Amino acid sequence: MKLRMLLAGLAMAVLLGVPHGLAVDPVLVAPGDEDLDCNGAAERTVSYPEPTDPSLTRTVHVFCQATTGTGPGALASCSSTAYTLTGWHWNARYAAKVDSANSGLSSSAVVSGFQGSGNTWDSSTSGSIMGTVSAGGSGSNAGRRDGVNQLGWKHLANGVIAQTTTWSSGSSAVESDGAYGTSFPWSTSGAANAMDLQNIATHEIGHTFGLGHPATNSANACLTMYAYADYGETQKRSLGTGDINGIKAIYG
Repeated sequence: MKLRMLLAGLAMAVLLGVPHGLAVDPVLVAPGDEDLDCNGAAERTVSYPEPTDPSLTRTVHVFCQATTGTGPGALASCSSTAYTLTGWHWNARYAAKVDSANSGLSSSAVVSGFQGSGNTWDSSTSGSIMGTVSAGGSGSNAGRRDGVNQLGWKHLANGVIAQTTTWSSGSSAVESDGAYGTSFPWSTSGAANAMDLQNIATHEIGHTFGLGHPATNSANACLTMYAYADYGETQKRSLGTGDINGIKAIYG
């Protein structure tokens, strides 16, 4: 039965034009769990028509664990001016539902962490882009088109800290989910042996708001939107010059 379902899912992927190398959830028409990984890639981003609604574009950004080039602590400033735009923006405030299950953190700490990450971007632009984060989400639906901006924890490929899936119509974002990897321990205090929630979430919400990864080089390693992070790192809680320039380029 499982083999028949898998073959049916792969056949559907061919018919729908899903990119080669994406693992298809055979239960869904849309590949909810892309299983993108970090093998040798500075950044992993794919973009293609949403199979359940081809009028929408689905874009997936993968955030990888660092091996070099970044580390713990917070820098006093980050002067790199680099940024990359995805091409979409929000016409209304972004509000999300959070599922803290499998995070090892309390629901209130998770809600507060995500809210703080979004507010960091909002405070750096004259636009009003961050709405309210509240409990009641579904981590298993993060990355699946359901009309809800879902933030939660689920299994991701090896080395993937988090991945953000955004659906856009032309230049307008219509939904964006953040999935956070259950294979990593999580913290809200910058603990040395865990991923700091606000550090990672600020990067991921940057994708949601319309920013991509800058070039992967040492000069950009201090930026929030740099493609890698590691245990104990907190520097991405605060925006660098390029991050601020990028969000201002979109929202003023």
